[in-house]
Amino acid sequence: LGTGDLDGAEKYARRALSTLQLVLEPQDSALAEPLGFLASVLERQKRPEEALTLAELAAEIEGEQQAFYQLEYVGALLRAG
Repeated sequence: LGTGDLDGAEKYARRALSTLQLVLEPQDSALAEPLGFLASVLERQKRPEEALTLAELAAEIEGEQQAFYQLEYVGALLRAG
């Protein structure tokens, strides 16, 4: 994201997420980070509905980072209006 290539970031994030989803259970804590990253990319692309869906999925995954992703979801909700 530092280069501003949001389309490239989205492509990379979707590929990584798809790969992980093939080998992990749906609630595996390792999915929260790629879900959150993709949500962030989509939000920066002005696609709040898609971003909120993914941010919510990340927030629902139990693990040591759950509180972080819950706060990220609340922030996305507030930014979406």
